[in-house]
Amino acid sequence: MDPFSTLQVAAKIISICYDYRRGLKDAPKDLIRLTTEVTSLRNVLESLARLEENADTRESFHLQTLQLLNKPDGPLTRCRAELETLEEKLTVTSGWKAIGKALYWPLKEDDVRKTLENIQRLKATISLALSTDQTSTIVEDIISHCLSNPTAGVVYFYFDFNDAKKQYQESLIRSLITQLSTQSAKLSGALQTLYSHCQDGQQQPCYDTLVETFQSMLGDFSEIYIILDALDECADREQLLMLIQKINEWKMEKVHILVTSRKEKDVRETLTPLLTDQISIEGAQVNSDIQLYIRERLHNDPKLKLKKWSEKVREEIEETLMSGAYGMFRWVVCQLDELRKCLKVETLRKALKSLPKTLDDTYARILLNIDEDYAQDALKVLQWLSFSNRPLRIEEVAEVVAVDLESDPQFDSNRRLSEPHDLLIICSSLITVSSTTLELSNGTLEETEELRLAHFSVKEYLTSERIRAGPASKFHIPEIPAHLSIAQTCLVYLLQFNKPNSLTPNTGQECPLIRYAAKYWVEHAKASDASVAPLDHLTAKLFGLEKDCFLNWIRVYDPDLPWAEPDFSREVESIAPQLYYASLLGLNQVVQQLLERSADVNAQGGRLSNALQAASHYGHVQVVQQLLERGANINAQGGYLGNALQAASLRSHDQVVQRLLEWGADINAHGQEGSALLGASFHGNDQVVQQLLKWGADVNNQGGYFGNALQAASLNGHDQIVQRLLESGANVNAQGGGYGSALQAASRWGHDQIVQRLLEGGADVNAQGGQYGNALRAALVNGHDQVVQRLLEWGADNKTQGEESSAQQDASLSAHEQEEQFLTEDKRAPTEYTRLAGEVIQLQKKLEQQRAEIAQLRARNRDHTADTATGSTPASELMRYASMNYISLTDLEKLSEDELKRLDESLHRLVHHVRYSDWVTFCLTDKLDREFQEALRTVGVGWSEGLAQPYWTNGGVVPTPRDVRATAGEIRYYMDHGGAWYVPKIYPERINVMNALISLCQWRGVPLE
Repeated sequence: MDPFSTLQVAAKIISICYDYRRGLKDAPKDLIRLTTEVTSLRNVLESLARLEENADTRESFHLQTLQLLNKPDGPLTRCRAELETLEEKLTVTSGWKAIGKALYWPLKEDDVRKTLENIQRLKATISLALSTDQTSTIVEDIISHCLSNPTAGVVYFYFDFNDAKKQYQESLIRSLITQLSTQSAKLSGALQTLYSHCQDGQQQPCYDTLVETFQSMLGDFSEIYIILDALDECADREQLLMLIQKINEWKMEKVHILVTSRKEKDVRETLTPLLTDQISIEGAQVNSDIQLYIRERLHNDPKLKLKKWSEKVREEIEETLMSGAYGMFRWVVCQLDELRKCLKVETLRKALKSLPKTLDDTYARILLNIDEDYAQDALKVLQWLSFSNRPLRIEEVAEVVAVDLESDPQFDSNRRLSEPHDLLIICSSLITVSSTTLELSNGTLEETEELRLAHFSVKEYLTSERIRAGPASKFHIPEIPAHLSIAQTCLVYLLQFNKPNSLTPNTGQECPLIRYAAKYWVEHAKASDASVAPLDHLTAKLFGLEKDCFLNWIRVYDPDLPWAEPDFSREVESIAPQLYYASLLGLNQVVQQLLERSADVNAQGGRLSNALQAASHYGHVQVVQQLLERGANINAQGGYLGNALQAASLRSHDQVVQRLLEWGADINAHGQEGSALLGASFHGNDQVVQQLLKWGADVNNQGGYFGNALQAASLNGHDQIVQRLLESGANVNAQGGGYGSALQAASRWGHDQIVQRLLEGGADVNAQGGQYGNALRAALVNGHDQVVQRLLEWGADNKTQGEESSAQQDASLSAHEQEEQFLTEDKRAPTEYTRLAGEVIQLQKKLEQQRAEIAQLRARNRDHTADTATGSTPASELMRYASMNYISLTDLEKLSEDELKRLDESLHRLVHHVRYSDWVTFCLTDKLDREFQEALRTVGVGWSEGLAQPYWTNGGVVPTPRDVRATAGEIRYYMDHGGAWYVPKIYPERINVMNALISLCQWRGVPLE
């Protein structure tokens, strides 16, 4: 079976789905999701089809990959079968349209969910095979083995010196978690727990937490194969080697690790004691491969003219190169690249007699052969390719040579190369170009070419002391000066956009370096000596002297909203002041200059409200000091974190916390997460907790969703902080927060050691309240057997009624409900949430039965409706919510006192479990229809600034369409930087819950928190 036939089926399904979307008045969300997923699969299949077109020899790695995928039980075969089944189901009713019958959506939600899960898993397997193509037959063999065992998994990571994101062990662990999540037959419980603990994706997990999650996820597989390629190209190799040692210490026989690396001393010393087998690629094996490579290029490479030489000359070339290679593949590649320039046999033989003996000599000769007119251009290109923050497209690098950094730095379009590919001629074998596919913000794929250093050894040579002592010393590239040059180039490039209308829809194509320059100039400036005069001059122009330059920079890339897409229409009124951005980025010199020019130190604006909170959040202690000395209001409230002390505490910036406390910050002031002590306790910032306690923070201060610091620390499993809080006088039985008590919070999340500590500290094992009613019920419902046993040993009453049923009954109910997924694809929803939401849905259905009565009520009460804007009477308040057309006022009036009481209890418990801001964010992200947007606008009057600010940057006002787009971008940003994050979606059933929840909570006076 070839990929083209599977591709044709996918294309048919996409076409059918679009027919449904045109024919159905209200296209279901499942239809949209199905269209998106099959389109994504089609893109992968197209890559596979291109692979087959190039597989013209049996020895081809491409052909091996295709054979692997095309096995009778292989992923391509299973993918075709899945798509054909789906096509058959969809075709049955789409044909009705032709005979004039009503078109309807034939798939049930469960059908769609299962289909999507299967497609996603098969797509991940095919993508993995494509990513490993041409890298290793060993990898292909492992994938083949795993395909025969559906409970086995294989994860792969390639460290790449050309890509800063692929040089660190944290990128590795995030990638491995993501790959495991796509290969597992079920949603990982460890991943759900991680997501919940990080406030549903609002916070990023620390490295240690990621490692713990990875370890837990390994338990979902019968066998796991971890492949780490090019270990020697990892920038923080020491940490990576410690991670490998740690995985080995887990003693999990199911885990198998394959690593490839050059024989670096630290790699050899760390891994040798752990090895069960090793393969040394050297000696005769390598020489044989080198010989095959030489022959293949001499006879088949169309870019070489060497194939025109006689057989005798080709043998002479082969013999000479083999005698000088000494196992160095890279040396042979460079010599062949140089020999192709020879046009005569005489010139060729002369070149063969003078071949450089080492790789360093080879690189030096290539550099010295660069035409003097292009030497500076070559140096710039090599600097950028050595220290760019991401891989660069060839057209981006071509722009670099047009920037003049001499006495009057400027961008000169006349300095541009007429053809970007001429860079390959200038830099010869030192660089290479490769085709790649980029996913654009709108979800489409774009084919592009990336320019890279040809080999890791090129960067090693250019940055080494060896080049400084040789004839090519002028091409030496020290890291700090290189970052300085890149930062200057970025700033000069941005300063050309110095007019209000400089940015046009074509700017991205006409000036391809603009996105990189806008996003990364700060990082390069910080990596250099950011206070040097050339940078001071350029940053001063960007932040003040050229106001349109500043505005256009933020339009292209807003550091305060790093997930947002460029918005060339933004006006200056929608952008925070320059001082805010300088403080957020920690630009000390710029902050000083702006303050000297009388910038308002307390000006409002931005997600973090003011400059002091922005600097505190990102830990810029020198900027904090400058702002305080100039009169910044240290206790100013606003922004999505509340105040500066809260911002610094959440991010563990102990120096900033110390400075703020010394300047008189209110230590018990509340922000988004209650007090600073509560926030630090929740996030496990032990050093900050110690500081705050030392300075007199109220250990029992109540507030926020988590109630108090002890409950917050208990919920997130921070045992050491729990102990510290108890020793500092925390009330172990304090009530409040979503879980009612610290014991219930710890029990809910299965933190057995903390449960033991709380019980030893005097916690009431049968305390009632909170989301689950009591600790035992919280542990039972969520399946934490060890905690259940401990609570029973301490006297927990298993007959205690928490909410409406006993703990044992709830445990049984939980098992049943876990089999039947709650209403939608949101698999993170706990059982309690399922039940409570179900109650609200049932009530909503009951209310909707009498919608007709509301029209009559409106007609009789027009005067009351006119009073709605002022909300002057109880009757007008009732009318305001009834006018939303979601609730029948008549039906509400018929509810008995017991029914109203039960309704209020359900609503209170429900809104404590799922915060209002979460509902709004996910609903709006899902692009609901205009009617529902208007419904939100109606009830949005009651939003509190603290809840709205984390998502909407307009101070609590009802979100605009642009805010909605920003939120979607924020989620994409978390996914890009969090690897494993997924975002629960809101589908029709959940919309009903949302309608009922908002309306009923507003009418009954239940605070939406």
